Amino acid sequence: MESTLADTRILIKKIAGWCGIIQGTAWEIMSIISIILYVKGPSNFEPIPESYMEYINRVITNMFLNYSGEAFPNQILTGSVFHGFMWTHLFTNIIWIIFSALLLRKKQTNESKVFIQWSYATFLVCFLDFITVVILGADYGKCYRKAKEMGYMALSYEGICVNGIITVLVIAARGFVLWGINLVLAFAMYRIGRHLKS
Repeated sequence: MESTLADTRILIKKIAGWCGIIQGTAWEIMSIISIILYVKGPSNFEPIPESYMEYINRVITNMFLNYSGEAFPNQILTGSVFHGFMWTHLFTNIIWIIFSALLLRKKQTNESKVFIQWSYATFLVCFLDFITVVILGADYGKCYRKAKEMGYMALSYEGICVNGIITVLVIAARGFVLWGINLVLAFAMYRIGRHLKS
């Protein structure tokens, strides 16, 4: 029985560690790209989008990576606020990657402590993702209400809301599935760490 528990613990530890490293690295890259694009500023010449992806790129860039102000009235996650969130994501994901790498080390002096620290870092990442999603959801509601006031332009403005905000919302929620997996792993690692400590 004890050997099956140890094998399960090792498997969960590996899954958690690799999830943290892979997702943390992906978020590091996205955060760095967003920070660079924000600091670089808007382009003076923006050609007409020739594809749907170019259109989505333009909408997201104008809504979140442009520091010229609000894309719609009362926008919470403006370019400057989004820039701050990207710095926060950058640092929290560095912490998550470090704890994930520590989790994957072969020899650990205090395994329970590493498990608990990893779970705290993961809870922090999940909490930040949740806050980002809630703010994006509030912004979507405001954008959608503005679209309804636009009359004949409503459909075009609705497209901006959906393609700009919902795309970023799904990414921020890590596709929802990964966010749920991260939360389950964080609870599991916390319980295992507490069990090892006692």
